[in-house]
Amino acid sequence: MSKIEAEDKLRPEYNVQNLLVRNLWLGLKKLCDTVRLTPDVLAVFPNTELVNEALRYVIEVAKQSVKLMQQLFSSVFASCLRR
Repeated sequence: MSKIEAEDKLRPEYNVQNLLVRNLWLGLKKLCDTVRLTPDVLAVFPNTELVNEALRYVIEVAKQSVKLMQQLFSSVFASCLRR
């Protein structure tokens, strides 16, 4: 049976032109990104929860560092303008 014959036998309510199989897969792929850990890192972080907790901590420290540097530079810049 050819593809055309198979399509002809489908009921009218089966609209195969609008299937989103590939689009759904791409959406699911975005939900679950995978990162491979090297053995030395895996020894310290044996599960997902610990890895995510450590990364969230690093993100928070980085944000605080940026805020601190912005405050430092703005105060140094302000003192230079006063002179």
